[in-house]
Amino acid sequence: MSDHGSFSRAPTRDEVIAKLEKLISGHLSRDEVAGWASQWVSAREPGVDDPAVWNALKALSAADMISLNRPYLYNEIDFKVWLKEILTAK
Repeated sequence: MSDHGSFSRAPTRDEVIAKLEKLISGHLSRDEVAGWASQWVSAREPGVDDPAVWNALKALSAADMISLNRPYLYNEIDFKVWLKEILTAK
């Protein structure tokens, strides 16, 4: 049995890329993407073998993190950097 709730496998790079693209385009909210990524980040056994996917999931899980001096800690520039990192990862 999985610790992930209703999902049974880790997301693929393509799935993570799609989430990032939808976040950047505004088709998904920060809360939606952070909640989606947090499923794996908070799981006892996330089953994520790809380091690029894992790094992206960790970053995305914080996409809705608030900041003291601006509305959110991360912005669209950060999201684009995260996208570039997973696109160029080996």
